[in-house]
Amino acid sequence: MHRLGRHEEALAQGQRTLDICLSTMGEGHPDFAVAQNNFGAVLHALGRHEEALERHLAALEIRRVALGEVHPLVGGDHNNVG
Repeated sequence: MHRLGRHEEALAQGQRTLDICLSTMGEGHPDFAVAQNNFGAVLHALGRHEEALERHLAALEIRRVALGEVHPLVGGDHNNVG
C-alpha cells in the first residue's frame, strides 16, 4: 500500500504488524526491527519525520544488540537514520 501511495492504509497495516510482532516475538527480535523500519518509511512518506526517526533509531538499536555493530543490516539501519 505504501508504494501505491496509500499511506494511511499502510500506516494502519504497519501498526497491526508491529502489534503482532511485539506479541509473538518481543521487541528485541530482529524481525521486529524490520517492522519498525517499514513503519518508519510510511511515517516519512506522510511527512512525520520525527516519528519516522524514532522508529528507525529503535530498529537500529534492536539490530545492534541482536546482531552486533558490524552486521550488514545494522549498516543499513545507520543509513535509514541518516
